Amino acid sequence: PNVEIRATYNSPIPAPVKTGDIIGKLSLYEDGTKIRDYDLVALKDVRKISFIGRVFRNIQQIILNIVK
Repeated sequence: PNVEIRATYNSPIPAPVKTGDIIGKLSLYEDGTKIRDYDLVALKDVRKISFIGRVFRNIQQIILNIVK
C-alpha cells in the first residue's frame, strides 16, 4: 500500500524515435526506498517531421476538435 511510482525522462523526447529505444525510467519505491527500476521503451517508431508538417498537424487537430 505504500508503493510510489516515478517516471523520469528527458522532456521533450527528440524525434526520431525507433521502436525499442529507451526513453526513460520507471522507478518503484516502497516507504521511500527504491526497490526496482524499469526501462521505459518506445512501442513504435516516431519520425521527425518538418516545421510545416507540424503546422498542418496542429491545424488538423484543431479542426477535429471543433467537429467533435
